[in-house]
Amino acid sequence: MSFEDMLNDECDIYRLESTSSGSMYNVPSHHNQVKHGYPAKPIAEAIPCHFEEQNQNIVQGDPANAFSQVMRITFLSDADIQMHDAVEWEGTRYILQKPKNVRDHHQIVIGIRSENL
Repeated sequence: MSFEDMLNDECDIYRLESTSSGSMYNVPSHHNQVKHGYPAKPIAEAIPCHFEEQNQNIVQGDPANAFSQVMRITFLSDADIQMHDAVEWEGTRYILQKPKNVRDHHQIVIGIRSENL
């Protein structure tokens, strides 16, 4: 069995983009805040990977409880992933931390999801 066969999941990758509007209220654009967001269309689709849950917890807060989940995601070494990319797997979006290249064989990265309940 090859390593590629062990990557039993597929995900879509979204790259974080920064956008700044033109002049607003006659204020030059370099004085405006830069907005960051993810595009509607992924930069890569159906990328082979493997998701493994590391941790999840619920924190009681005001006004709502917060749920967070940490996943360990394994990719092939040639996968184009970067820090702060978002991956979507089975309808759930995870934000990636810094990828770790393991001896040019594969990449391991932590994906985090958090939302209010």
